[in-house]
Amino acid sequence: EFEKNAFELHVSESTPPGSVLTKLRISGIYSVKFSIPIESRKFSISENGEVILMQTLDREVNDIHYMIAMAETETIPPLFTFCEICIHVLDENDNSPKFDSREYNVNIGENIDKVASIIKVTATDKDMGSNGDIRYYLEDETNTAMNVFDIDIYTGWITLLSTLDRETQSEYHFNVLATDNGQPKHVSKVPVSIKIIDYNDNPSSFNQE
Repeated sequence: EFEKNAFELHVSESTPPGSVLTKLRISGIYSVKFSIPIESRKFSISENGEVILMQTLDREVNDIHYMIAMAETETIPPLFTFCEICIHVLDENDNSPKFDSREYNVNIGENIDKVASIIKVTATDKDMGSNGDIRYYLEDETNTAMNVFDIDIYTGWITLLSTLDRETQSEYHFNVLATDNGQPKHVSKVPVSIKIIDYNDNPSSFNQE
């Protein structure tokens, strides 16, 4: 018999192939041969019962692996015993945030009220917990948009901070950064273009008094 009839392991998805995950032990005086199902290609078992990782794990593809290990005696007739192995794959911060659009474009009237919500950017991260917890930031290389627009760090809503004047500036271009909360952090960016639509806010004027 196996010393335990069930094993529950927790293995990080960053564990390198070739790592020994656990060692199965048999009680008794028999010389035995270990085996696991051929379908369990990501794992193998050595002659002395070491369960070895053969391929890289990916929690986002499969977070639990289940298999049955068998020990067979070399007697005639052979005797068999079995144990269950359940491997839980632990998350590593191996995915970057991904925006739901390659770019964001919006047209707004220059008479729009301050603090109005303009557009919402959304990014998702396949990691779990803090590794998939996303924060949003503005990146403005020209420093023309930082005092005009703001972004909610948690929701991704871009809002207007001040009044607009199309005659002063008709377009704004900047990036939104999405960063996860893992270690190390992963950052993605997306361009945002905001075009100001004219409003009839200027009277006609003669070129001579």
